[in-house]
Amino acid sequence: MIGTTTYLLIALAVLVSAALSYFFYNKQVRQHRYFWGLLLLRFFSILCVLLLLINPKYSTYTYTTQKPSLHLLLDNSTSIANLNQQAQMRELLNSIQSNSAITEQFDIHSYAFDKDMRPGDSLNFEGAQTDITSALESTTSINGQNNAAIILLSDGNQTYGRNYSYSTAGTKLPVFPVVLGDTTSFNDLQVSQLNVNRYAYYKNQFPVEAIITFKGKEDITSEFAIYSGDRKVYSEKVSMGPENTAKVIHANLDAVAPGIKKFRAVILPLEQERNKNNNTRNFAVEVIDQKKSVAIISSMNHPDIGALKRMIESSERHSVQTGKPANMLSSISDHQLCILYQPDASFRKIMDALKKEGVNYWIISGKDTDWNFINTVQSVFYKESGAGTEEVFGQPEINFSAFITEDPGFDDFPPLEIQLGDLVLQGDTDIMLMARIGNIVSVNPMLVIAEGSEGKTALLDGEGFWKWRSWSYVENGDFELFDTYFNRLIQYLASNQKKDRLTIQYDAFYDGDQPIGIRADYFDRNFSFDPNARVEINIKNEESGESRVYPMSLNGKTYEVDLSNLPAGNYDFTVGVPSENLYRKGKFTKLEFDVERQFLDPDLEDLNNLANRSGGSIFYPEQVQQLADTLLTRTQFKPIQRSTENVVPLIEWWWLLLGITFFLGMEWLLRKYNGLI
Repeated sequence: MIGTTTYLLIALAVLVSAALSYFFYNKQVRQHRYFWGLLLLRFFSILCVLLLLINPKYSTYTYTTQKPSLHLLLDNSTSIANLNQQAQMRELLNSIQSNSAITEQFDIHSYAFDKDMRPGDSLNFEGAQTDITSALESTTSINGQNNAAIILLSDGNQTYGRNYSYSTAGTKLPVFPVVLGDTTSFNDLQVSQLNVNRYAYYKNQFPVEAIITFKGKEDITSEFAIYSGDRKVYSEKVSMGPENTAKVIHANLDAVAPGIKKFRAVILPLEQERNKNNNTRNFAVEVIDQKKSVAIISSMNHPDIGALKRMIESSERHSVQTGKPANMLSSISDHQLCILYQPDASFRKIMDALKKEGVNYWIISGKDTDWNFINTVQSVFYKESGAGTEEVFGQPEINFSAFITEDPGFDDFPPLEIQLGDLVLQGDTDIMLMARIGNIVSVNPMLVIAEGSEGKTALLDGEGFWKWRSWSYVENGDFELFDTYFNRLIQYLASNQKKDRLTIQYDAFYDGDQPIGIRADYFDRNFSFDPNARVEINIKNEESGESRVYPMSLNGKTYEVDLSNLPAGNYDFTVGVPSENLYRKGKFTKLEFDVERQFLDPDLEDLNNLANRSGGSIFYPEQVQQLADTLLTRTQFKPIQRSTENVVPLIEWWWLLLGITFFLGMEWLLRKYNGLI
């Protein structure tokens, strides 16, 4: 289609070309026999030039029909297999995909999901966890149109992520759940939750909190018990009913021996109870012989003291005591680590006692620190401090190699206050943080550790530790990352274990639904991190004797391996660097717990909430034809016709250039031949 304006411009170009051509040749060659030929050649030359400037275009339209999308979300978790719904799922899927009316009106896309999403043809019902919220959010994000629908084939039991029935992302498209599983209500007792600390201390008691839930329409009586092996260590009668569906039980157990102690919490099943898998939950506790004792010694009151104390107490492996130098002198030998906060001359006897008893120490300096005193009582850190103070930020040192660390976000932390002056290090030191002034990293370390014949020492040159901890809470919502970082430093300093080229990090036990990750750090003979080493781990199951070797992959500055797919059991492992003949051993326990086996019935309430909030409807397997009719009759799921405009030039520019060249050339030759030039 050519617009009216374009027609007018072309007509004007023709008139202008004709007028100019006639004006040019009318006086010169009016009586010449080639007058009209020359005039036409000049006319076409000028016309081509004007058309090149006007660049006339016309539009063509193509029309396409876009079908609405129909997304099929298929629950791929083991709960579908536990409810014997695999065949039902595949039958429903085939029924929807083979419905000619549905396929004619919709573009069908199928996805299998458990904790993650994958193509629909990968159904195997082996997913260990179910995240319906994530599946709904992912489907919404990949959908490019508003007239789409989601069919959710699931039992509605979610074991991971946020509750899908209240998620806003899941309501942007109408969701039509198809309920899988027997909706008949049966009596069911369940140990729905256990709350227990990971650590306990030898010869002490540790608390266990169990939450028992009941589904049913009659009053029942049962017994809750905790077993250690075959020995019952706790029991309590439990009475529940329709008006009393939850009960919290508190028990205190004895930590009778150090090591990993496994327990089994059991609510005795009812006679007619169908699902007995959720009547038992396993848990474990690591019984520690003693805590590492840490002393914080300071001659002043400062908010840093409180922040340090709370950070240390966040780890159940550590205990902490605070006091002034005179009060703490007699108990130096009772501690594995002493933190000396802004020491001055009053710390002289403390320093003498630390050297005599061989106790490790950590100096924290600030604007009131007596560096002349520090320089005389130890030889690792030396600072010729001048008048005045300055504020510095912490910059993680990438070559730190003493132990595994995870940056809690130092780039965003506020600055600490230090005394002016250069900090000089001597001996075997390892820098954790460098001092940064603005965006410039200085030559002075901020946090450094040292290891020598007299033990381990550390220095944090900066006052305002409390600001860092508070900022970490504001940024992350908790203190976990920050406290973990510095508790690893505490753990290192409180231990007399020497620096090692190969170190490993792991937990003594893992819950059944918890990821299992083992990390290792490897350093060459110069204690520089080696990113090119071949590090491997040999895992052996103690019960079966079966062993497998896995390569450990490099992630940043740490080698790690994910062993989450291991079955429950006790495992020995060896991490090694074969080329250097370096090996480190460990052991862990994976507790038996399958969260997907805890469900007997589909979650009708949440599925119904999801359908209502999203504008969909809930259906059952026998109502698949009604589901199809609903989708076909809703006006919002009609195909959309879209038009695409394609604008192209009326005459290609190179044709016009060729025409200009041709007409001007012919005109010149004709005039030259006839002596008109």
